[in-house]
Amino acid sequence: MNKHKQPMFSILFFFLLISCSLSQLCTDINYDGTPLNCTEINGSLTIANPNITNLNGLSNVTRVNGGLLIQNNPYLDNVSGLSNLNFVLGNIYIKNNTLLDNINGLSLLTSVNGTLLISNNPLLLNLNGLLNCITFFSGVDIYENALLTNLNGLSLLTSVNGDFHIYDNPTLTDIGLSSLAIVEGDLKIIRNPLLTKINGLSSLTMVNGTLWINENPLLTNISGLSKLTYVKEELAIYRNTLLSDISSLKITNFTTLFISLNSIQCKYISNELKTRTSNSIECCGNHVTSASNNEKCDGNNCFSDCSATSSGTTTSIGLSMMIYLFILIKIMY
Repeated sequence: MNKHKQPMFSILFFFLLISCSLSQLCTDINYDGTPLNCTEINGSLTIANPNITNLNGLSNVTRVNGGLLIQNNPYLDNVSGLSNLNFVLGNIYIKNNTLLDNINGLSLLTSVNGTLLISNNPLLLNLNGLLNCITFFSGVDIYENALLTNLNGLSLLTSVNGDFHIYDNPTLTDIGLSSLAIVEGDLKIIRNPLLTKINGLSSLTMVNGTLWINENPLLTNISGLSKLTYVKEELAIYRNTLLSDISSLKITNFTTLFISLNSIQCKYISNELKTRTSNSIECCGNHVTSASNNEKCDGNNCFSDCSATSSGTTTSIGLSMMIYLFILIKIMY
């Protein structure tokens, strides 16, 4: 009888041993390619190794109770070894990975409490690996990703509890943040040379900081901001060479509106916005065909000189100088 029980006991002991080894807790890991048996890392996971080509040794990891850093890996082209990871407590930094073309291995992630930073990944095509993330991020920084054309991978994101920066992405053509309603910090969209529209911000209603849309030379309209009604601080629309229409703006609250070096008629801006706010509206140097290149609006009036004020002080000084020169010439001759 004991002879029959012994093999069964051995099998149970074997599976118990495997279960215990996989459930053990790891501390901070600086991954060097050695397979990890633990499912949870009590600390940060750092992947920064010039020799790593894959992350297969991390396939057991489901939770990181710290930050996830994937940085300076010249031969890493995917993160599929993280395909069981579903939670990161801290920041996620993905930067300076020369061959990385996708982050699909992060597709089980649903919760991230820190900041997302994705920068200088020259072959990264999309962010689709983050499609299941709905509530996360203290802030988001996405910049200098040469082949990134859209942010559709963040299309289910509803809010950001900090700043959201999108800048210097040379092939980005659309934003693709169709569920984003609230940014608790600043929203800055800067120097994206192929960005033609921001329709992907169609659900945005509140920016609890500043909103900057600057130096996007092919941006022609900002109709994607039609639901935005509240900007706590400054709204700046600057040096978007082809932008000629902001009639879709319905913002009723902002501290300062600064519009400069676009293709917008300042007088039109004033008429649209002066009835919605008593705050400062400044508009200078917009390249238009039917108005001066240098106009300034104070919410009620437009001027031909950016240095002019609503009191007409500069205009009066200019007129006085002309009269003085006329009299001087008469005396001399």
